Amino acid sequence: MVKKTKLFNQDIYDQVSHHFNKPDELYVLDRSGKFGKIIWSEEQKEHIFDLHFGKKIAIAYISHKFKVNHETIRYMMKDEGKTLVNHTTYKQVYKINHTYFNKIDAPDKAYWLGMLYADGSIIERQNTIKLYLKGEDITHVHKFQIALDTDYPFEYYVNNRKGSFGTYETNMCGLRVRSKQMFGDLCRLGCTPRKSYSLKFPTEEQVPKEFLRDFIRGFTDGDGSIGYTTPSEMKHYTIEWSGVSKPMMDGLHKYFQEQGFYSKAKVRASILKNKYGSNFYKLRYSGNNLARDIINHLYYEGANTYLWRKQDIVWEMNEYFKQLEKDKILNKKTIELDNLITEYYINKKRENRRDLLMNLTEIKPTVVSKDLRSKIIFTAGAPKVGKTTLASKFPKPLFAATEAGTNALNGVYVQPIKKWADFRKFTKELSKPEVKDMFETIVIDTVDILWDLCEDFVLSSNGVTKVGDIPFGAGYGMIAKEFDKKVREIPMMGYGLVLISHSTQVTITSITGEESDQFQSTLSKRAKTLVNRMADISGHILPVVNEEGAQETRLYMRETPLVQAGSRFKYIPESIVFTYDNLVDAISIAVDKQAEADGVQATETRENSYAQEELDFEELKARMVELGKKYVEAGKKDIYTDKMSDYFGFTDDKKAAAVRVADLTEKHVEAMSIFLDDLEG
Repeated sequence: MVKKTKLFNQDIYDQVSHHFNKPDELYVLDRSGKFGKIIWSEEQKEHIFDLHFGKKIAIAYISHKFKVNHETIRYMMKDEGKTLVNHTTYKQVYKINHTYFNKIDAPDKAYWLGMLYADGSIIERQNTIKLYLKGEDITHVHKFQIALDTDYPFEYYVNNRKGSFGTYETNMCGLRVRSKQMFGDLCRLGCTPRKSYSLKFPTEEQVPKEFLRDFIRGFTDGDGSIGYTTPSEMKHYTIEWSGVSKPMMDGLHKYFQEQGFYSKAKVRASILKNKYGSNFYKLRYSGNNLARDIINHLYYEGANTYLWRKQDIVWEMNEYFKQLEKDKILNKKTIELDNLITEYYINKKRENRRDLLMNLTEIKPTVVSKDLRSKIIFTAGAPKVGKTTLASKFPKPLFAATEAGTNALNGVYVQPIKKWADFRKFTKELSKPEVKDMFETIVIDTVDILWDLCEDFVLSSNGVTKVGDIPFGAGYGMIAKEFDKKVREIPMMGYGLVLISHSTQVTITSITGEESDQFQSTLSKRAKTLVNRMADISGHILPVVNEEGAQETRLYMRETPLVQAGSRFKYIPESIVFTYDNLVDAISIAVDKQAEADGVQATETRENSYAQEELDFEELKARMVELGKKYVEAGKKDIYTDKMSDYFGFTDDKKAAAVRVADLTEKHVEAMSIFLDDLEG
């Protein structure tokens, strides 16, 4: 730890501090004079005179109490015609290398000369040389002390300055030495008393060319600044100097030009002036290439004398540009990799097209299969009517259970589905070969709850709580697309698919306004339309009384006024007595009749090709226009308008005033298809 200067001894201060016995207000200085100059009160002056001449207290301890530099009090006493008394109790001769600045023949000498050019003071009285820096730079002052090979002590004081926001204090530290020879050498080297306005760039006789960058580094550590701005995501570095001596700034600019650092930079006079009315002159180099090169030229590798704060900035700058270069290389390699991947997929696509063209000559006509494992069966019915029991008779069934309908069945395989993420994982597992070996039919019990889980997933994914909160009616299409995609994956993988729903009786109104009661699935209209379009058979199970007066359970597979049902098979009967074997026989007979009518042979084997219906925007749009005309002709325009608002007019939880078919875009095709299926049915 560096010892305090002997001009100020804490022990002595403690001994004399009882003399500072005036009110605290007396030791607060009035800095309201011009440029913050102190205005001493008569009471303050008398107290200082009494302390120094009466109590024989040294100026160093008095200035410490008043929180000013001791020179401030010396000048005040000189103005008052007072002669200071030397109250020190010691005399000492300090050692120093008087010839250190005799000749600038080493980088360190050039550096310290540059530092003195910037922050040093050369005083004729007693041939004094001073270097004062911020208190945090005490280690740098220590380096200067070592360079001069001196045991002159450090000095500390608090510098009080008046700024735009009031008076502030700065801790200062420095070194003050006295040497007649060093004083003369520094004057010869251009570092003269009161140098601020007369400072000039050193000549080659003063500082040889090979040491000029060390000299400038010292000057930069004193009167220069290194920093960066961030007008964009990238840092933009600058280095600049300022001072009241234009010749000094011009010399710096000329030096960098001679070193090959060409730019449009010029020495410019600042708009602001100093407190004495003189211009400030600035020289700035910016641009990451130019500024970085100049900074690294001054703070070159191997330079061993520098202000640590500036060197840290230089180190951070170089690390920043190293990382930037690494990022550029990485981005370049990423782009190259992306191009290779893109090229690979383009070539792969071309190969697939060639393969497709080659295989077109080998294409075979489709044949209808009697195997239930290739079918999608959708059944609805009242509770306890036997829907789940029927599904358990299908080949090697696996239940995706969203409710506890399988609790009464023994020996069945059940996978609970509590959320849509479970169903996604479930379908992913179905693709594994070992799973395909175990199961042939997938049963979803019930599809109503599965649709609700899908809807919850889409809402949470979009950060809303209602479908209508997704603008422009797009929410319905998003749910339908997600549900359709994941459910269709099951038959695409070769499984049979059974979808189970419950039954309810509803009153329906035709386009002519006629009302009737019909049994339908409890699925929502949108979900029901999607599932019916997907299924080979949309059946409905009902207990009825037969012609003989006995009660039996029948599976309806054709639409009647009593039930909503349907089938892809042209020759399927309207209904059958509800058993698995009867269903197999009915489908087999229907397939044989269709094959006979088409002139093809039905097959017992499974055919797993499955094409997804393509939705044509223009066709859907034309159908909606025609449907609208029919509603207008039937006097039901308001019904059609309300339906349009229900499907496509929700924005911010409010219905749009009027939604036109012309307002719809291709992103609405899913919702348009469901809309037509609902209203055309």
